[in-house]
Amino acid sequence: MKGIETLTSLEQLYAQENPNGKKLIINAPANSKDHKYVQSINLNGQPINKNWIGHKELLQGGQINWIMGKEPNKKRGVNKSAYPYSFSDEYPELAK
Repeated sequence: MKGIETLTSLEQLYAQENPNGKKLIINAPANSKDHKYVQSINLNGQPINKNWIGHKELLQGGQINWIMGKEPNKKRGVNKSAYPYSFSDEYPELAK
């Protein structure tokens, strides 16, 4: 990946150009000192309920929208299926 480029600081909109030439736009227009908590995330208009986005998804390009708010959304990303892969889940004896 070539790097992240700020398109406009007011909207906090970023573009990432992938090696395959596809662009990934990351948009968080409400992000601010007061709106620092993730309310929801969508990728190309589809809700993302997990707390991570895979490399393959990022390479496809598109647009990620982060909806931010003043209070934490305590219902989003709390299920085990929302957590990223952890080697220690497979081998708990190694996590000690």
